[in-house]
Amino acid sequence: MAPVAFTDGGHTLATGQADGTVLLRDTATGRTRSSFTALRGGPAGSAGGPVASGGVQLVFSADGRTAAALDQQAGTLRLWDVPGRRLLGVSGGYGDGAAAVALSGDGRLLAVGDTAGTVRLRDTATGHPHAAAAVTPAPDPGAAVSAVAISADRRTLAVARDDRTVRVVDTASGRRTVLPGRTDLVVSAAFSPDGRTLATGAENGTVRLWDVAPPRPRLTLGDPDSTCAPVFSPDGRLLATGGADGTVRLWDTATGRLRATPARLGHAVTALAFVRGGHTLAIGGEEDDVRLWDVAAGRPSAAYTAPAGWAVAFSPDGRLLATADEPTHDTNTTQPLRLWDTRGGFTRIAEHHVVLDSPVVFSADGRTLAAATSKNTEQLWDTATGRTRATLTVPPGTSPVVFGPDGRTLATGGEDGTVRLWDTATGRQRSTLTHTSSVVSVSFGPDGRLPAAGGTDGTVRLWDLATGQAQRTLATPRSSPQVFLSPDGRTLATDSEDDGTVRLWPVTPGDPDAAVTRICHALHRGLTAHEWAQYLPGRPARRGCAS
Repeated sequence: MAPVAFTDGGHTLATGQADGTVLLRDTATGRTRSSFTALRGGPAGSAGGPVASGGVQLVFSADGRTAAALDQQAGTLRLWDVPGRRLLGVSGGYGDGAAAVALSGDGRLLAVGDTAGTVRLRDTATGHPHAAAAVTPAPDPGAAVSAVAISADRRTLAVARDDRTVRVVDTASGRRTVLPGRTDLVVSAAFSPDGRTLATGAENGTVRLWDVAPPRPRLTLGDPDSTCAPVFSPDGRLLATGGADGTVRLWDTATGRLRATPARLGHAVTALAFVRGGHTLAIGGEEDDVRLWDVAAGRPSAAYTAPAGWAVAFSPDGRLLATADEPTHDTNTTQPLRLWDTRGGFTRIAEHHVVLDSPVVFSADGRTLAAATSKNTEQLWDTATGRTRATLTVPPGTSPVVFGPDGRTLATGGEDGTVRLWDTATGRQRSTLTHTSSVVSVSFGPDGRLPAAGGTDGTVRLWDLATGQAQRTLATPRSSPQVFLSPDGRTLATDSEDDGTVRLWPVTPGDPDAAVTRICHALHRGLTAHEWAQYLPGRPARRGCAS
């Protein structure tokens, strides 16, 4: 099986291929989001935190937007913009002693530890060394770094070395604190979301929880053969560990008690991630099986086996599952896409040949499946009969692909800065909407009349389909925003790469004064000068809240 790893946020599954290609898939839908060649030659390695194999380490930021690929033999490191599949930079000089790599949750800070005991910090946005560029823990600088982790706020660094010590470093001042007592050789580490707890995984499988400030051991969890990096739930209350014997354990981080044993795979656990807001634990095994555990209910929610390099999408009602073989990333080569009925087990009901480096999507009613059969062709199938409904001729670089709410319209976004609307019954193009940059996301309102699209320049546009004219243009504070229209169509949500926030926008302009009043009631404060300039340009700022 191709080794896999989930990003810390659990939204993306990474699969390393033998040719150095990395596939990234949405863990909620199984759709292939993107792919890129992390290194030239050599495998991109195993799962559980950083992917490591054959002198290569691959690690992702928690938001899934940045990847770092370290070639330990060549001493080079490549940084990638994951959604854009864009190489951000290549740096060398790490020699053959680079031993551990970590990214902060937002991907802005990179840490590389080496066999000399030094950890180097680098700002990924500028490529320049961080203010505390070199951290060489005393007293023995020759002890190799065995694991490194960065807290979510980038203020704290954990450095484990093969002298069986773990140090916590303040990245601003460089001040170091040694965790009390000698530990077993630590090979993995992870901070809780609030940065107050550090989990360390030892070579002998022991998992320990530490209070960061003041530093002291809190709990030792009895997992004697843990093979995966420990994974915290989003609220930090649970820790998941996976063993070589295939056992997955859920621990209460406050008491250290075993809360549940979600799976016994019978073979090594290769990846763990909390997905869907922490409600579900995704479990990956070395024999290509994936299981989903309902955390709240304490019971399995799904289990399936797929070929190596699988790509998968569920229909909205969960009754249909699409699985696929390992993609080749050759747009002229197709792979089998299989459709399964999940009720009462998995029964194969259809098979199609598609290009897998593209979205595989179901319509809202689950009756139509869309996938690319070549770089210029999007095929629509009837999921009940397996027959072709329509064939669309699309420009290269088409992604995303989204159905309208009634299933009669399909929207495709393109690198050419357009959103094309298609009739799903005939395959004919109905209209073309023009954006200001390459389109990366599309969403429909409940009546399908007001589509929204996000572009690589950070602009979001909404169109009135009755006139074909842009109704509104929003400037978001990040590039390539993902857009989501609410079920009632009155609110648009955009996510933010820069500050990790989701912003809500009224779809119709409304009364600015009334909006300010609502904000005052919600926040118990008035808008700042910066907020006035950003959201209400040209209007005089009002101090405080009106009584």
